Amino acid sequence: MEKENENTNGLPSSAQMRKALEKSGFLFEHKIANFMQNQGFHVDSSWAFKDPDQEKSREIDVRAIRQEKSNDANKIKLFCEFLIECKNSDSPLVFLQAEKNERELKHSTPREYVFPIKKYRKNISSNSFMEVDAFNRFGLESSHYYYSTPIKATQFAKIIRKGSEWYANHDGVYDSLILPQVKAIEQRRKEVDSTFYKEQWTNIWLFFNVVVLRDHLFIMDANDDDAVPVETGRVSFVRHIKTEGLDGHYLIDFVTEKYLSNYIKEVNSFANEVGELLADADTRLFDSHFRD
Repeated sequence: MEKENENTNGLPSSAQMRKALEKSGFLFEHKIANFMQNQGFHVDSSWAFKDPDQEKSREIDVRAIRQEKSNDANKIKLFCEFLIECKNSDSPLVFLQAEKNERELKHSTPREYVFPIKKYRKNISSNSFMEVDAFNRFGLESSHYYYSTPIKATQFAKIIRKGSEWYANHDGVYDSLILPQVKAIEQRRKEVDSTFYKEQWTNIWLFFNVVVLRDHLFIMDANDDDAVPVETGRVSFVRHIKTEGLDGHYLIDFVTEKYLSNYIKEVNSFANEVGELLADADTRLFDSHFRD
C-alpha cells in the first residue's frame, strides 16, 4: 500500500491526492449521482442555473429527472425532479421539532408541485367561491411523507468545535444550503410551467429540494426540557424565504446517504398517488371547477 508521505519531487502521493478528493466532497457527489442514475433517473452533475437576483450562474450538485407515468388518452405526463446538494461534512446538523399549527396542518400550499391548472374554483354559496390549488383540491397532503405528519422542524444548527467547547452555529447556513435550492426551484418552475390547452400534451412536475448528508443528522423535541438529539435519516424543513424576487414557503428535505433509498420510496409513494389523477384527468384534473 502506498505511503502517505510526499514523493521526492515534492508532489503529493496518490494516497494523499485520494484523501484530498474525499475531503473536497467531489467523490461524494459522484456517488450520489451514480445512485440516482441507478434508480432510473436522467442525471446532470453540476447543473447550472441563472440566479435571478444576482444575474450570474450558479450550480446545483446533482439534478435528477424521471418520468413516472404517462396517459396517452388524456395527453398528460408525470415527472419527478430532484435538485440535490451533497454535503460531506463531519459536523452534526441538529433540527428542533415541534407540533404544526392549524394553518400548517390544513392549509399548506407547496410551491414545488406544478399542475396544469393553477387554481380550482370551489363554490361557497350561490354567488361566491374560493380558489384552491391542486395539492389541496385533490387531498394530496394525506399521502405526502411530510404534509401528512403533525410534526415540523422549526430551526436547525450545525454543531462545531472551537477549542475545547462545542457550539451551535447557524451563521450563513441558511444562505449556503437553502437559498440556492429555492432559486433553482423557481428557475425550473418557470421553465416547465405553461398555459394549459385541451387536446395538447401537458405535464405534472413534482420537484424535490434535497440536501444529502453523509451522516450526522439529528432531531430534538424543542418542547421537552429533558430532550437530547436523536439520530434520524430524514428531516423535512419548510422555510419562508422573502427577497426582492422571492416570497414563499419552500420545502427542503435533509436526508442521510444511508436513508436515501427509503426516501426515494417515500417520494415514489406520493408520486404514485398523484399518478392516479392521470386516468380521469379529462373530467377532474382538467376541470377548474369542483364537480365532486
